[in-house]
Amino acid sequence: MLSLGDFERALGKDFVKLIGPENYEEWFTDFFDIAYINGYRDFYLGTEPILEKPERPYFITERATHSEAPANWQYLLAVYKIQLRDWKDNNENARSACALLRAAVEPWIWNELSSDDTTSPQNAWKAIVATHCPPDDVRVARLLRKLDIIKLDDATALRPFLAQFEEVYNAIQRANGTFTRNMLFPMIHKALPRQYNTFIKLWNLTHSNVYIDDKLFKKYRSLLLEHADRNKAHWQAAEERGAPWGNDSANRSNDRITSDRPMCDYCGNFGHYMDDCRYLGRPDTPRCSFCNKLGHEEDICRKKQQG
Repeated sequence: MLSLGDFERALGKDFVKLIGPENYEEWFTDFFDIAYINGYRDFYLGTEPILEKPERPYFITERATHSEAPANWQYLLAVYKIQLRDWKDNNENARSACALLRAAVEPWIWNELSSDDTTSPQNAWKAIVATHCPPDDVRVARLLRKLDIIKLDDATALRPFLAQFEEVYNAIQRANGTFTRNMLFPMIHKALPRQYNTFIKLWNLTHSNVYIDDKLFKKYRSLLLEHADRNKAHWQAAEERGAPWGNDSANRSNDRITSDRPMCDYCGNFGHYMDDCRYLGRPDTPRCSFCNKLGHEEDICRKKQQG
């Protein structure tokens, strides 16, 4: 059996113990992740049963005689040994789950629990949550404030950014908050840097009045990650050049990028990427029916005249 100090080290040096309702939400998320990784979460939820110690068969007691042993005593003894081994493993895991929970809270919180509460990890968990979980309206208000301050500073670090939003969203649902995916999207878009303006505009054009369920959110997440992966190298190169985002001069013929001549996926012209396209969000822009590029009509198409 590991000591309490061993479990405190297992939590990690950056883990913050539960001190009360003021840090309950952050503590809950961090601790449940650790409990899941270590295989103890089901003990707190009550989905992992606590086994009773099996009774020793009567025929192997000190007072039993040879004549009292049943004909199938070998089979019954083998079953007892299996049950005893399972109970020992289960009991050890349950005690470890209690020790991990004890290490995750301040000592005074654990000392407030009754002896009945500490008999099982589920009882201890229920007692701690009942005492230190703030009211739902308070939890939702705190979580909404947390959503409002999330920002993505590094355009290439999208995955942990989305995971953070999803984590807070799920916490709001646990707190019985009436917060939908449609309400979440504007907050995500507000927190994204300018490199994602193209994606946001295109998404809003095609999904402005659509109800967003979990299935559509997964599609949105996949498309957003695909957009980031596709443009990652370009963004990093632009950062190295020190090029400002949203510079319209990148679209002008006298100031186009000449090193690799990128092609815009939106208008079809060379010299800029889709994120910098000046035609984005302008549905009245003419499209040439000959070369299929935006910005001119077929009768003045240079490619047609040269061909």
